[in-house]
Amino acid sequence: MIPPTTSTTPDHPRQSHSVSTGKAGPYVELTGGSVKIINPWTKSKRRRLYSIPALLTTSLSSSVPHSCVFCHHPAHTAGGLGDLFGPYCVRGEEVWLHLDCVFWVPAVHMVRGNLLGLEEGVEQCKTLLCGKCETSGASVGCTQHRCEEVVHLVCGREAGWGMDEDRLDARCPRHRRE
Repeated sequence: MIPPTTSTTPDHPRQSHSVSTGKAGPYVELTGGSVKIINPWTKSKRRRLYSIPALLTTSLSSSVPHSCVFCHHPAHTAGGLGDLFGPYCVRGEEVWLHLDCVFWVPAVHMVRGNLLGLEEGVEQCKTLLCGKCETSGASVGCTQHRCEEVVHLVCGREAGWGMDEDRLDARCPRHRRE
């Protein structure tokens, strides 16, 4: 999903509103196994805001930059991470993510353009502490049998992990295949 833009041109075909107005654009809501795209604006002459969870309205109007729910970095950090995608509504919380980070979460799958298992993936990674920086949200785990090492993607790259994106095989430095 493309992050919301901040165009203030009223006749722009993909109109969105300034973040400072407190008005939110479309967002994705995940509940259980269902995915809903919520567009709070109608096509009628008089545009009006439908009911949006307070969290979304509050966070979209804040001046705090968004960060990835997994690695906690903003978009385009030095570690080679690209854009943030979101907001996704996971159990009432607004979350943003890097595709590179969510790519390694075992519970999350992309099927016909739909992101499935994000709720489970976020919950799982909240409890995993990175072996390098010791913060939560680690999404890359060593695939060596019985190894419990986990890291954030950028931390793993910095720590010398072997990561084969074609096979989704990640190995900590101790188990890395040369």
